[in-house]
Amino acid sequence: MAQVLGNALPALSSDQSNRQQGDGTPDAGAQVAQPKATEDSIAGSPSLPSSAVAACPAVGAGLYRAQDMATGRVLFSHNEGERWPIASVSKLITAIVATNVLKQDSVITITPEIEAAVGNDHTLSAGESYTVHDLLNIMLTISSNDAAYALADAYGLPGFVNQMNEVAQTVGMDQTTFYEPSGLSYLNQSTLGNIAKLLQYIYHSYPAIFAITRQPKFVAINQTTNKPKTFSNIDFYAGEPVFVGGKTGYIDQSGENLVGIFNYSGGKVIAGVFDSADRFKDMNALLRCAAAAISGASSTPQL
Repeated sequence: MAQVLGNALPALSSDQSNRQQGDGTPDAGAQVAQPKATEDSIAGSPSLPSSAVAACPAVGAGLYRAQDMATGRVLFSHNEGERWPIASVSKLITAIVATNVLKQDSVITITPEIEAAVGNDHTLSAGESYTVHDLLNIMLTISSNDAAYALADAYGLPGFVNQMNEVAQTVGMDQTTFYEPSGLSYLNQSTLGNIAKLLQYIYHSYPAIFAITRQPKFVAINQTTNKPKTFSNIDFYAGEPVFVGGKTGYIDQSGENLVGIFNYSGGKVIAGVFDSADRFKDMNALLRCAAAAISGASSTPQL
């Protein structure tokens, strides 16, 4: 039997749930062209009808989906077409828009208004200043809501959110809406099928975003004090060879969310779990099911 999904999936421990809520610029009204979403960038072969897609009983999440990226075949799914609050998974599109509309070396200061927008759930303090480059890294590693709002505020919040929805349209995410940049609002909603399109789009058009999500830590420089500050990635898969890139998310209304692209021997799996009580345990189970299906095994391999 072929070995898949690399050497092994990382072992889980009880302290690695890592829940986090929400887990020089052009004019705000400017239209920003998005890279064209081609068939290669957002889809493989057409998905199988939902009635032909098997369940993976070991997954406890309310919604899940695993797809062979090369063929487009949906291997396992449950409630994949249901719209759901995506929480900090929203930050993947926030990163796309910020990359498009902000200069990487521009410096942004965290204001009291930004702190107020995220309530008590903040990781930065008013008066700290960071480059756009560093804020992108902070946002995608520790899932900073302050960083998401700082990036959006630098462009103009309403225009930035409009750009997020424009990106979703470009990618073909027809069941997706964004109301703010962090994912704190339960109104930021999508489906696992739509998120799979987004993940493929980032893989082909914005690989630097996935590179950020893979790093276990990032050291930013507070431009106000010129002192370094280290941020640790809350995604348990960060730094693991199996992980191509993705994002966690959590708010009370969503449960634990986790989406990403994962390596297996000779290919990749696009996978996601929403409404989970333990997203890393559920993702491990889903990837084992996918590995068995792709390898043609009759039972789930021990990875």
